[in-house]
Amino acid sequence: EFAFAYELEYKNNSYFVAFNANRKSKLDIDLPEGWWKVLADKKSAMAKRSKSIQGKIELGSSEGVVLLKK
Repeated sequence: EFAFAYELEYKNNSYFVAFNANRKSKLDIDLPEGWWKVLADKKSAMAKRSKSIQGKIELGSSEGVVLLKK
């Protein structure tokens, strides 16, 4: 199994990036506290209408996500 996730600060914004590199199984990741806007996932990148999430996110095999704290 191999996955990584990290939070970073850039120009007064908080970002959370996660990637599940496992080719065979999904992975549940606990998100840092608060609401997060999805900037990129398996369906789209920088969509005009993006969803907001909190709590946990499920990443499928070989799937990643980029989030912006609201």
